[in-house]
Amino acid sequence: MKRVQFFTALCLAVSFLCISCSRSDISLTEIKNAIAGSDDFSLYEDVFANSTSDLIKRGICSLEEVLDQGGWIKSVNNKEEPLYFIYCGGSKQSDKIYLNVETGFTTK
Repeated sequence: MKRVQFFTALCLAVSFLCISCSRSDISLTEIKNAIAGSDDFSLYEDVFANSTSDLIKRGICSLEEVLDQGGWIKSVNNKEEPLYFIYCGGSKQSDKIYLNVETGFTTK
């Protein structure tokens, strides 16, 4: 019986964590606080916030990932476009999400 109670409690805890990781009710204030360390944050605050909110709502990024990174990083590899990136789903090159701050479009 104790084993069943333990596994039930464990399942409930994991379910709660998963729900909190994929919250869709995250406010823009929470998102702005999470990305406040972004490069050029004062210039692109709204674009960063809206794009981050969209990525979270679509399940591509979690708020925790964004918090861990502190925000968007300016790409120095592409001088032709104003690109910034963030990692979602891992830390490999293929996990980078690029944001063009002029268009608001995100790409992998």
